[in-house]
Amino acid sequence: MMPRRRGRVTLVVAAFIVFILYRFAITADWNPAAYDKKAPTPNVPQTPGKAAPPAPAVPVAPGSGAKQSDADEDPALQPVHDPVEGIVLPDREGSPPMHNPAEPVVEQHNDPPPAESRPDQLPDLRDEDDHEHKKTEFEIPKKPMDDTDVKKEDMLVAVSALPSQSRPAVEPTPELSAPSKPPKPSKSANVKGLDDEEIHAKNPPGRQPDNDDNGAERPKPPMHWEKQTEHFPVPTESIIPLPKGSPKPFPKIQHDFKSEAETTAAKDVRLKRLAQVKAEAERAWSGYRKYAWTHDELVPQSLSYRDPFCGWAATLVDSLDTLWIMGLRSEFDEAVKAVAEIDFTYSAQRNDIPVFETIIRYLGGLLAAYDVSGGKEGKHQVLLDKALELAEILMGVFDTPNRMPILYYNWMPEYASQRHRAGTGSVAEVATMSMEFTRLAQLTGQDRFYDAIARITDALVDLQRRGTSIPGIFPESLDLSGCNKTASMLLQIQMNKEAEAAAKQTAVAAAVATSEPQGRQEEDVPIGNLRAPAKPDEEEGLPRGKEFEPAKGPEAVVHRRAVMVKNDGEVVTDTSGKERLTRAGKLEFPELPSNRHQPPPSFMANLPPPTDVDCPPQGIEPATWGYQQYSMGGSQDSAYEYFPKEDLLLGGLVPEYKALHVAAVDAVDKWLLYRPMVKDQEREMLFSAKLMTSGEPATDARYEFEVTHLTCFLGGMFALGGRIYDRPKDLETAKRLTEGCVWAYESMPSGIMPEVANVVPCAEREGACPFNETLWWEQLDPQGPWRDRNIKDWEDRQVTKQREREEALKLQGDAAAVVPGGSAPAETKEKEMFNDDAAPSKLGKRVDDGIPVVPAADDPEPEPEQQEQVVTGGVLTQVPISEVDQQDPRPQSHEEFVKDKIQNESIPPGFVAVIARNYILRPEAIESVWYMYRITGDTAWQEKGWHMFEAVIKATRTDAGHSAIADVLDKEPIKVDAMESFWLAETLKYFYLLFAEPDVISLDEWVLNTEAHPFKRPV
Repeated sequence: MMPRRRGRVTLVVAAFIVFILYRFAITADWNPAAYDKKAPTPNVPQTPGKAAPPAPAVPVAPGSGAKQSDADEDPALQPVHDPVEGIVLPDREGSPPMHNPAEPVVEQHNDPPPAESRPDQLPDLRDEDDHEHKKTEFEIPKKPMDDTDVKKEDMLVAVSALPSQSRPAVEPTPELSAPSKPPKPSKSANVKGLDDEEIHAKNPPGRQPDNDDNGAERPKPPMHWEKQTEHFPVPTESIIPLPKGSPKPFPKIQHDFKSEAETTAAKDVRLKRLAQVKAEAERAWSGYRKYAWTHDELVPQSLSYRDPFCGWAATLVDSLDTLWIMGLRSEFDEAVKAVAEIDFTYSAQRNDIPVFETIIRYLGGLLAAYDVSGGKEGKHQVLLDKALELAEILMGVFDTPNRMPILYYNWMPEYASQRHRAGTGSVAEVATMSMEFTRLAQLTGQDRFYDAIARITDALVDLQRRGTSIPGIFPESLDLSGCNKTASMLLQIQMNKEAEAAAKQTAVAAAVATSEPQGRQEEDVPIGNLRAPAKPDEEEGLPRGKEFEPAKGPEAVVHRRAVMVKNDGEVVTDTSGKERLTRAGKLEFPELPSNRHQPPPSFMANLPPPTDVDCPPQGIEPATWGYQQYSMGGSQDSAYEYFPKEDLLLGGLVPEYKALHVAAVDAVDKWLLYRPMVKDQEREMLFSAKLMTSGEPATDARYEFEVTHLTCFLGGMFALGGRIYDRPKDLETAKRLTEGCVWAYESMPSGIMPEVANVVPCAEREGACPFNETLWWEQLDPQGPWRDRNIKDWEDRQVTKQREREEALKLQGDAAAVVPGGSAPAETKEKEMFNDDAAPSKLGKRVDDGIPVVPAADDPEPEPEQQEQVVTGGVLTQVPISEVDQQDPRPQSHEEFVKDKIQNESIPPGFVAVIARNYILRPEAIESVWYMYRITGDTAWQEKGWHMFEAVIKATRTDAGHSAIADVLDKEPIKVDAMESFWLAETLKYFYLLFAEPDVISLDEWVLNTEAHPFKRPV
């Protein structure tokens, strides 16, 4: 049987091989290029008057087997779809085609060229093979048509029914090779029915690389930003305009400096210091110009560059006003020419725009440079033009249902053309836009720029009116979506339940209607109690009986867009429960419960997003449920800085900004400010802590007594607000806050304060607070009691080990005397092991003999000798002398540990931990010192600032500029090869202004943004 089976197998294999050879022979002349699966060449329109450049030829080595691309032979033109409406639009030169991300992309192939243009043709094969080949190699699988498919004519009708302000021009749609669903018509902010899925990102950039057959990513032509049709436009009549009227007078801010009050010697010293600051600025600028020109940042030790901010020459733009202020006119003119060449519509570095950093550095830098160089009377109109160009792009971040900004903006057309909601963000990111867009509106006369930030201010005011855990200040993270996800979830659940109930009742009613009467059954439902399926209410947008009110009053119901008339005749457009835009331009938010009374986000995250209803509206809310964090450090700082500065920029015509500032400083003074415990009792200092609460800070507040470089701006903010709002107490607080940062500089071995550290607070802000070394040590080593117990345990072990050693030596001597050779008879050992009356020294060592009992929670990992002693059975064999003599290192006591820590880590008195030891050339400390000098006129602040300058330059100077450092606790710290743009834009500018004439950027004429860019105050 076996030979016969083998013969059959051999025959089958031979037949298969013959078949394969036959097929290969008849197809030997096929062109392999026809099976190249590279994507078809997109249809890129050429610039009028210019011929399309020929594609570069790729050389193919003879005999290499490489395939020659058929792109030149068979170009396939792919239609470009409008991202919103599915309409074909001409795309920008050099840009890849856009398509509707919500729809499947269908590749469109042209018919093959005539046979004469293709020398290598496929042979005529059988229809079956041909059909199979086309199906597997060329044809896109077609989706069968169903009832949901809409004809193209229906789609065009739907598009034409949209409001004119959001409807793009309709163009003919080319025929596609495979049918697909038509795109949904675009909806403006006033159109109801925006599903949550419509706002989800489709095909965001960077997620789906376009790879070729070999796995290598295909090079893509550069994509440029293009202005998109707004999905949620603000009606013209609802745009919030700049306030009209003459600016209100503010008290004089700067000290009344008298030139004659400065002695000649003092002036010489000041001018000498001024020249040294300028020289360091020139050093940094020269290094940037030589090694990083038109890039974002200089890498000062590697003599290279980096581009973290889209590659738009961040240092160059950020430094423009510094160059002008320092009198470096030729450098300024050269930089302005470079600014004119920046293309804000394109970035090779990143797919998203960091909105906060772009606004304060780029937009603020351009506007300030325009102002300081003369404005309209100057010769640098290009600066305002470029600011306008950038702002036009940034306005897309506000195209959301509630007009709250997207903080990391994917701005390329394919993504930007889709509908988006704002997400979560820090209060600093969302509230640090007002000055830049306000100044742009003032310079251009375009109210839409002011409208964008005025709505943010209104939302913040609304949140304060509804209340935060600490009234007056905001939690670090905010939910900007405007979507009450909890209410939406509950609404969806209720609607689903009611739909199920209605379906069941309908089924019962149908059964009753079609069945013959059989008498009353127990399970029968009386016909009078049946409810017919609810019909849609054309006015309310929900089936009757399905109205769900997540908040008080009928305004919280999810309505279809409707026009209502108030008693005073003012027409208000209801945008599906979203905020209402009145003619006065104010936001009217519905009264909704606070997020702190809602289920935690983790619960909501486990449920599917609602798809059948719009999300119920809400204002800005805390982004976290049950836990909130408040501080004046990173992610919060500049929001509060902008309240009094925006008031100055608007000439005091918008009272909300003063109210926000006063409420904030009162809350900070009450809840956050603390006094550090220091040895120098003569210094009056304050810092701002970080507070964590679950909603009841009076009972559950937890503090972190931090010292951070970012919070050092507070001194300047308190001083400025105290002067313009006539609050002398705030000015005194400002002195103590600024003094604290000066002390932090002086306390470090390098003379520079760290990014983040913790200190020991005084029990009270006022009164005596002597330095308590015991308390400081307890903070440095909270495990002190445990260490002291370890010392006691170790001493007890030494006594026990000494006794055991003596006993082991005695046993060894006794055994040697009884039996030559040192071994006891076996029967003697056996008797000793089972003799309950035997002495412990003869029985060996029990597990607990001589070992103190330490609770498991307090006992660290067992020592090696302790691990060897753990057995089951209760009795150990005799402990060898070698084990008794093993090393048992003495642990450190609390005192020893603390002294070693202080010495090894160079911790200054009063500091508990230096969490972030680096310094990245930050300006906040010298910023407050400058404000204190300009406002008080006290030259002591100049002396303090000069000591800071000397320490910073000594630690950071390089051959080509200045570098951040790794550890301020090191007297000669290591440089980390980084120079951020704010070094020239802020830090060196503040040092320079500290020693410049007081009328240079006078606070009575200028107001500086958070990047130290001065804007001209209204007169």
